[in-house]
Amino acid sequence: MSSLSSLFLDFRRTASDLPGLFSGNFHVMYLPLLPLFPAEERVCVPGYYSDQTYFCTLRETHTDPLAPYRCKKQLKAGRCMILEINGLGSFVFTNHHRSDLFLNLQRKFPGVTSYVFASDGPGGYFKILKDGRIQRKIASYMWSEGMGSYAETRGAPCTYELDTGHVFKIDPKARHLREMMPDFTKREVLDLFDYYVGLNRFQSANLRRVLVYDLEGVESEK
Repeated sequence: MSSLSSLFLDFRRTASDLPGLFSGNFHVMYLPLLPLFPAEERVCVPGYYSDQTYFCTLRETHTDPLAPYRCKKQLKAGRCMILEINGLGSFVFTNHHRSDLFLNLQRKFPGVTSYVFASDGPGGYFKILKDGRIQRKIASYMWSEGMGSYAETRGAPCTYELDTGHVFKIDPKARHLREMMPDFTKREVLDLFDYYVGLNRFQSANLRRVLVYDLEGVESEK
């Protein structure tokens, strides 16, 4: 299948008018909170260690959807974007280098069940968090923006796995990293997004705002 055909299928599969956000690689955390940072233009999101703290400064606010290529440009610049979707909550998009922000957010909102969805194109990553702790993690090998991550599963099978009857497992006898979990790809990540969020609800008709934040670490503050 050509890359153009694959992209077209991704557009059809998302069944929404925001499919470009899932083209190529993506890293997004979903929190059922709206708004995430009420009336705050500069937010401190502490990490487990002090040098892992992020300072998020509001750069732009949009009430209309941004074209996917403009979103990707913001993420490539090291910023994060929060899409506020009525009836769902907040979707925090980052690039791979900034995705450790998700760890800080899970600690900032410990009483909230949140979800992380990511893909480098062929591989996939999914995590359910509750009270700041991992309930379920499914990850195949990924290589994104010069950084690799290993295949791993943690926690008990989630309701999606129980409902479908397919529990994702690592093959310990695999000879290559990508063969350790070949059945967990971008397609499965989108299936999980559809199951837990609803792709038909993730569309601009329900969009409240798009917030663009500059991200700074502690070192840049000194």
